[in-house]
Amino acid sequence: MSHCPLLEEVSALVDGELSGERELEIRWHLDICHACARSADAVVALKRAVGRAHHRDVPLPALRRSVMARVLKRRRGWRPRAGAIAGSVLVATGAVLLSVATYMS
Repeated sequence: MSHCPLLEEVSALVDGELSGERELEIRWHLDICHACARSADAVVALKRAVGRAHHRDVPLPALRRSVMARVLKRRRGWRPRAGAIAGSVLVATGAVLLSVATYMS
């Protein structure tokens, strides 16, 4: 028996990305190799599960409100601190510039 195809090739087969002789070789291999056939089934199941998860509806309204409330609360919490930080940076920059100007004169 030939070596088992790589999982990437099994995934490509499941996605319909293989054609011609290589597709036939892998399909033949899956017919005779039960381990690879199980891997192919697992790839199909995984791709279906990801597809279902990807197409879910928007979050429940209560969950959405809760998340948005937390985001807005954190944003409000940063505004006063951001102003204080910006003010401190301006004062420090002014002090440095003043000391440099005094030193240069």
